[in-house]
Amino acid sequence: MAYTYTPQGHPTQQHQGQQQGFTSEGHPVAPPAAYPQPPPGSYYGPGVATLAPPNSGLWTTGLCGCTEDCPSCWCAWCCPCVLVGRMANILDQGMTSVFTGAAIFCIVQWFTGCGCLYSCLYRAKLRHKYGLPEEPCNDICTDCWCNCCSIAQAYRELRNRNINPALGYEFARAVYEQPPQVQEMRKM
Repeated sequence: MAYTYTPQGHPTQQHQGQQQGFTSEGHPVAPPAAYPQPPPGSYYGPGVATLAPPNSGLWTTGLCGCTEDCPSCWCAWCCPCVLVGRMANILDQGMTSVFTGAAIFCIVQWFTGCGCLYSCLYRAKLRHKYGLPEEPCNDICTDCWCNCCSIAQAYRELRNRNINPALGYEFARAVYEQPPQVQEMRKM
């Protein structure tokens, strides 16, 4: 007895004498290689496909695009120091540990209430790395008026560029150090 897969990805048993490539109901079955597979080097784990890095010059999500990545949105609202620490580790190319970045954000936020001044530094680094515009306004205003949304957007931007900040800089080094893709227009 062998297993085959339906087009919906469900395994079915193949009985003796049954024609290979068909379910027990007689429906054709595509080979498993025809199903979408995550690209090699995916940082999001098995079974979760990632997109190719977007072109430089535009944010991949809006400032209020929290519904596109709910876990990071919740973390930005409940414990923003974690996301800031992870971004600091990636954007400082491993020179700042996640703990150090998170601790600095917490100390600045706790004693002055202006953690946005620290997090806007990493928003600016991210923008400069990928050539992103200051949207909806400059970095300090964006972070001061809606710090959690700004942190979540910057975190999503890294993830959408195939960098998983949760794994740290050492795992993301190869992807992070690639130069941004530049679009070219050629006359035909």
